[in-house]
Amino acid sequence: MSTPSTLQSPYVENNDIFRHMSFFAALPYNDLPNLPPALDLETKRVLKACLKARVALSALRQATALIPNPAVLINSIPLLEAQASSEIENIVTTTDALFRHAQLASLAADPATKDALRYRTALKAGFDSLRKRPVTTRTAQEVCTIIKDVHMTVAVRKLLEHTADFARKMAPKQYSRELIELVFVQPYCRIDNIVEAGIAKRQTASTYLHRLESVGILQQRQIGLNKLFVNSRFLKLLTSESNEYKRFGSKLYSNP
Repeated sequence: MSTPSTLQSPYVENNDIFRHMSFFAALPYNDLPNLPPALDLETKRVLKACLKARVALSALRQATALIPNPAVLINSIPLLEAQASSEIENIVTTTDALFRHAQLASLAADPATKDALRYRTALKAGFDSLRKRPVTTRTAQEVCTIIKDVHMTVAVRKLLEHTADFARKMAPKQYSRELIELVFVQPYCRIDNIVEAGIAKRQTASTYLHRLESVGILQQRQIGLNKLFVNSRFLKLLTSESNEYKRFGSKLYSNP
């Protein structure tokens, strides 16, 4: 069960219009106040920040005029921004890899680079959409679709459901929805992950993972002193160029 967030912004904590609002991660909140809010947004602090921003934009415009081809900013800065944004989510790649794959789209890229490039593409799509219309819900949907790679998301969901059905038939005593969803949090799973999730005690967690291994859902790997269980179909789906995966006991599934 979610609990209210204790995080408060200094800009809203003293305003009655926001004071009654609590944040629950698992519940939608549909009673937001209408825009514009009934409070003064043009404070001295905001106006001072606007002046600084105006000066900075003016300096950027002058600097751009000195560059023979200003397109270098359009082509380079979004890539660097994509790299920085991706690092926030622990998706780490190099600027060299980003620029190389931006030029050679046919070259196979690692997952981190592909994720960062999607940020670049989404940023450009959002910028281009502003030439046609102001920021709308549709703009957000288009940008999020590019970033999250909806086709891959659909394929992952289908693979998860297919794996759950297979596990329910082949390992009914060990099967639980929570267990299957856990091995799709990331491709590698340890006994400790099962224990920390509260699904089972250590000995039982070991039995669960070994049973999933015996029916072909997971593969065991010894890395140093650590014993890891790999969801190989999930790993291959995340790292391949296509959104295909091999179904259990049947042919390759191709996501439409």
